[in-house]
Amino acid sequence: MTPEVLRVRGVRKRFGATVALDGFDLDVHRGTVLALLGPSGCGKTTALRIIAGLERPDAGEVWVGDRRATGPGVHVPPERRRIGMVFQEGALFPHIDVAANVGFGLPTGSEARVSPVLDLVGLRGLEDRMPHELSGGQQQRVALARALAPGPEVILLDEPFANLDASLRNRVRGEVRGILRDAAATAVIVTHDQEEALAVADHVAVMDRGRILQTGPPHEVYDAPAHREVAALLGEANFLTGTVREGTVLTILGPIPAPAAADGPVEVMVRPESIQVDPEATAEATVTDVEFYGHDQMVAVRLSDGSGVRCRPLGLRRDLVVGTRVRLSVTGPAHLFPRRIGDGPPGELEAPMARPG
Repeated sequence: MTPEVLRVRGVRKRFGATVALDGFDLDVHRGTVLALLGPSGCGKTTALRIIAGLERPDAGEVWVGDRRATGPGVHVPPERRRIGMVFQEGALFPHIDVAANVGFGLPTGSEARVSPVLDLVGLRGLEDRMPHELSGGQQQRVALARALAPGPEVILLDEPFANLDASLRNRVRGEVRGILRDAAATAVIVTHDQEEALAVADHVAVMDRGRILQTGPPHEVYDAPAHREVAALLGEANFLTGTVREGTVLTILGPIPAPAAADGPVEVMVRPESIQVDPEATAEATVTDVEFYGHDQMVAVRLSDGSGVRCRPLGLRRDLVVGTRVRLSVTGPAHLFPRRIGDGPPGELEAPMARPG
């Protein structure tokens, strides 16, 4: 049996003049959680609906396990794909209790599956509650239990935490991650929240304009983005113009080693945590804003040419306040991209360049 529980190949989908998916490919391995990350309108939900069988593509194939579910002349209906679905709003039936919601759609005689699944999601004892008697987090766990109960090959979650407030969202996504891990489930979570993707997933697939740009473990995609768009979508990023000369990139923040890069103009991506900030009365850069997060802070700095960067100093820095003159230096990894091609399609980039060593 193939290690990929879900394989999507060359899927295309158009709605009128709008191209939603343009050669969409995806592999999801057994027992892993993959986050499909991208901006609104990039085709994430369309991809999920095609995988689930709720939408038919114009071209391409979807394989669930060793079975082709979508392809030329083939369209297995949603209820026969062994795919569970958790919607953004939970979509619980308001007129039946928790146990009935979880058991809905199970074959006759499968009622015994309900209690173990409720144990798994931490809701044993709430079988008789109605959905309106549950918190938002409990409702989402009921929806997840309903998706897990039939023993699906893949679970699809469409922005499952979007309707929860910020404090509850952080807790519930940790609970859901733990539940999926305990169940050894294979899952795809669609999200536009970069923090959510990094926190929940074993692998992140970054999507833009109907296709996957890069897939890999969260740390790999974050540290070594293959495209400028990936760098911008996954975490905070500063983009600086620079020029490579004899193994060094010259930037407004100073020289950055780039031994593998060819001489010429480049764009340099530097994460906020890779910029050191130190007060210096004679410096030309000035702090313009400080966002305090409790455990750390984000510091906005205006540079001598009027441009700005965002920095995340290690630990709390009480000496950095608005108006403080500071000296900046790049102390962590940076990544180089070619300058944008002026005569190509909007946003087109050349092949990624080597990362500075």
